Amino acid sequence: MESWRKWFDLVWAESAPLNERTIGIPHLIPAAGTVEAAEMWRNYAEQCKKHTTTGEVAALTGEKVKISVGTVTGEITIQTSVGKKKQTLSDELALPRMDPLAERISKIYEKGVLVSFSKLSRVPPLDAPIKPEWFGVETLRQVGSISRKTEYRISVLDPKTLRNLENKKQAGPRILRQLSYSLGDNQRWMPYKVIPFFEKELVRVNDEGLEEVIKALRGEPDAFVDAKKNRIVEDANKMYQDFHPGKTLPGKVIECILDNIKERLKRVASGKVIPDLITNRVGFHCR
Repeated sequence: MESWRKWFDLVWAESAPLNERTIGIPHLIPAAGTVEAAEMWRNYAEQCKKHTTTGEVAALTGEKVKISVGTVTGEITIQTSVGKKKQTLSDELALPRMDPLAERISKIYEKGVLVSFSKLSRVPPLDAPIKPEWFGVETLRQVGSISRKTEYRISVLDPKTLRNLENKKQAGPRILRQLSYSLGDNQRWMPYKVIPFFEKELVRVNDEGLEEVIKALRGEPDAFVDAKKNRIVEDANKMYQDFHPGKTLPGKVIECILDNIKERLKRVASGKVIPDLITNRVGFHCR
């Protein structure tokens, strides 16, 4: 923003004002044009050059100015022929200027981006929750000052595989913390030069997690879950009978449980262990 302001101040200071001479832009033939059109345009450009604040006309009228650019700050300085300082366009418009420290910090932030993981693409836990209501139990029960929270979960994967996959899912945020700087409120800034290495690490972790899933499933998720259906039904009914002796879960509840497990395994088996990466540039605003 600051660089653009300084550049525009320079262009504006060197530009020709609109008058009868400079407003007469010649009509050109599109594309290649003609020799006559080219000559008309050359003459027009010469007129504009003469009428700039540093051109011949300004010199004759005593309105010629000296324009200089600060070697360190890049700020534009305009002086009249009598040495009087003249306002730049941004001064006339009272455009706010960025604090020098903020400008330096913004240049640092331009060398990287904010990095985070998409919440929408996160893979849900592979040990699926089950609604307590399906077992005829309230999720939360409170009597006076005492409360009880009931939770059911189910997993068709062995504990070791489940633990390994959860570690792979958590590896993304862990690597992000190691390769970035915290800006607070879960905002992480990463230099552009680090991003290729970071992405490579994410691919490696994702591939290792996918390999673990394929090894555990030994085929399609649906077939894997269906093969364990009898054990799932048996375990679920045992839990149900804790509160309802001699009874079994309705078939619709069993189907909901199985579908939930299948959906979670499919999302992982499709190649998504690590969530999608989101990058955003850091912006500064003058006030």
